[in-house]
Amino acid sequence: MKDAKIEAIVKEITDKVIANLENLPKDAKWSKPWSSNGVAFGAHHNPITGTVYSGFNWFITNFSGYDCNQWVTFNQLVTKFGRDAACKYVKGNKTTGIIHFKMLKDSRDATGATLYPKMSQYRVFNVEQLNDFDASVFGPKSSVTDAPIIPENGVNCMAKQLGVDLKYTGNRACFIPSQDQIHMPTVESFIDGGTGRDHHDSTLLHEITHWTGHKSRLNRNLKNGFGSKDYAFEELVAELGSAMAGSIMGLPYEGLQHDEYIQNWIEVLQGDPSALYEASKLANKAVRYMVENSKEASEMGSKAA
Repeated sequence: MKDAKIEAIVKEITDKVIANLENLPKDAKWSKPWSSNGVAFGAHHNPITGTVYSGFNWFITNFSGYDCNQWVTFNQLVTKFGRDAACKYVKGNKTTGIIHFKMLKDSRDATGATLYPKMSQYRVFNVEQLNDFDASVFGPKSSVTDAPIIPENGVNCMAKQLGVDLKYTGNRACFIPSQDQIHMPTVESFIDGGTGRDHHDSTLLHEITHWTGHKSRLNRNLKNGFGSKDYAFEELVAELGSAMAGSIMGLPYEGLQHDEYIQNWIEVLQGDPSALYEASKLANKAVRYMVENSKEASEMGSKAA
């Protein structure tokens, strides 16, 4: 990333995550710093274009602290309501930077078949910020209660449709690349205050995200020693993948599952300013793989980008 404005956006979000991690009490888990609105039906999105924010933009918008999941640009407000009204709506409010990614044709290729990626940043307002604004003109503001409710065994059904070799054995959850298997404790092992199914499903999504990285699928680097920075990075990818996939399926997300990795995550993020951006990008790719290859996920999250 060479664009200074984009680098500034990534640094701002990364610094917030690091601060959140560093301020945790000893042995505490990292409670999610983002909102609980689901990606499908409750997606953070632009109500004018229909764009659903994914990848690092999923992180930015969910990290914003706004309950409303609708975002618009100033120019869109001008076009729809006129400049005077738009200025009144945004007066005194600050924008949030979003990263725009677009594939463009390479002018050096006369056939137009060669594409190259171009990133740029643009600024958006959350509809909740707008002064004296009737948000109903954009339709309902989906809340967490509007998110799709995951059916019983929904994540297990998705795993089956994906062809995951899932074994309920032992007392730890893990993906074993050499065997291409996921091992999980029983659902009953996760019961805690009546939310055992949610904890089980979030953990299984975490392991399925690891599963997508197998050499026969998305081919991420999974051969890393426990405690190494590469290992911690893959764990961050899996945790973000669990959050993104869970929000597509209407699954409440309680926070990072693996508190023993927190210090390693801090080291990774401090050592590489682009690590969170790259992890979000890989997590999004993993979730897209799940959605595109699973009827269960695609039916509930067909609008997720």
